[in-house]
Amino acid sequence: MIAIKDYFKCGNCYLRKIENAYPSDQDFKVTRFSDITEIIIPFFKNNPVLGVKSLDFKDWCLVSDIVKKKEDKLVLLFVGRRCFKNKRNSKAYE
Repeated sequence: MIAIKDYFKCGNCYLRKIENAYPSDQDFKVTRFSDITEIIIPFFKNNPVLGVKSLDFKDWCLVSDIVKKKEDKLVLLFVGRRCFKNKRNSKAYE
């Protein structure tokens, strides 16, 4: 994870604090919006995510655009809820 942080030059690494995690499990988190829009999203547009996760990435980009344009918060809530609260079905991607 530290190598990923060093590669992107943003974000932080944290030990995972959930009950069933291995002691060495880590998460990489980027919380600065400008880092997400200027570093992370362009990276994954140039190196596409495959499979059903590509749909999650598309939704993530859509929400990012809504936030960037400062559109209505109700629209953001609706889109965010649709994108992230529903479980993806891998058969829906086929």
